[in-house]
Amino acid sequence: MISLITDTILIPWHVRLIASFKSAAFGILIALLSLPLFVLNEYQAFHDTQLIKVLNEDLDNRDNDYQYLQAETKTSSELVDEIFGVKTDGIHLNRTVFMYQWQEVVKSKTKKKIGGKEEIINVYDYVKTFASHPIDSSKFKEPQGHENPPFKFQSTHQTQKSVSLGDYNLSSNLLGYLNYFEPLDIKNINAIQVHGLAYLQNNHLFMGSDPDVPQIGNYKIKFEHVPNRQISLIAQVDQNIILPISNGLFPIFQFIQPGDVSAKELIQIYKDETGEFTWIVRFVAFVMLFSGLFMLVYPLIVFCDFVPFLSSFVHKPLFSLVFIVAAILALCTLTLSWIFVRPILAGTTIILMATVYSYRSYKKLADQIESDYDDQDE
Repeated sequence: MISLITDTILIPWHVRLIASFKSAAFGILIALLSLPLFVLNEYQAFHDTQLIKVLNEDLDNRDNDYQYLQAETKTSSELVDEIFGVKTDGIHLNRTVFMYQWQEVVKSKTKKKIGGKEEIINVYDYVKTFASHPIDSSKFKEPQGHENPPFKFQSTHQTQKSVSLGDYNLSSNLLGYLNYFEPLDIKNINAIQVHGLAYLQNNHLFMGSDPDVPQIGNYKIKFEHVPNRQISLIAQVDQNIILPISNGLFPIFQFIQPGDVSAKELIQIYKDETGEFTWIVRFVAFVMLFSGLFMLVYPLIVFCDFVPFLSSFVHKPLFSLVFIVAAILALCTLTLSWIFVRPILAGTTIILMATVYSYRSYKKLADQIESDYDDQDE
């Protein structure tokens, strides 16, 4: 059976134009949402800087709000997988289920036609793969011969209700940060309650007739846990409860690492992570702003598609113009944010922008005067 299937969709120009106006309205929303994202990100970055400063200065003072702790986690009960009987006395137990299924892969190619029409050629291919979620084969372009059976087993996650660290108890909202998962050893396959044929393959439980030749509907199941071990952390302590640190907007707890890690190393790790995250959010906010503005002007591009020459003439200049406008808006928004959280940086940026603008204006005026002087001499 040939698995490749092709279909062609022809979209009229007026339909594309109407759709472009709808996307323009959505683009306005995306662009507007990007601006507060810039502001909130700078606010958060400022409070991260302030928190790091406080920790560096006052961590040795036992009377402050933050303490450096190092101890081994302890649990008082076992986590048990009810279906397969796998057990651990660790903090978390994960069962991740993969089923061998058909997956539809769609490759699309778009061609512009005379009169503003757009032709979309879709090529559908069907491959077999292990997936951790059910794939609905009824929505395939060609479901016949590519049917997927229902998921019999689901992925699960279990967490201990109580975890202690030395003389303290970890609050429940901090347990998610103890996520140093390791594969759970399931050597004794006979001790596991299985349904049907089961084999141990690379510390995975394979359910099917032949692990080397999987069939549709076969399962591959992975078990992971977070064992008890020594951890190092900086936290707030209220009586005997370890609580998250607040850095401005949300309660967070990222000052935690497995093993013997000093307080200075924990602070540096947090500083590096938040610095990277700040730049990632800036990039995401800029992409949102640029995409929203481009969607706003996209109806003009679609309108010009009616005449192919106009489309090629308008597209690149509009792209460049939108990029420049987005960059200016992003810089202005960041500068306004810095006025409240980083006034020195904001003032430096404003002075720099004013200097560049003044120099360009002066240069333009000087060139104009020189040109007028030369005209008078002639």
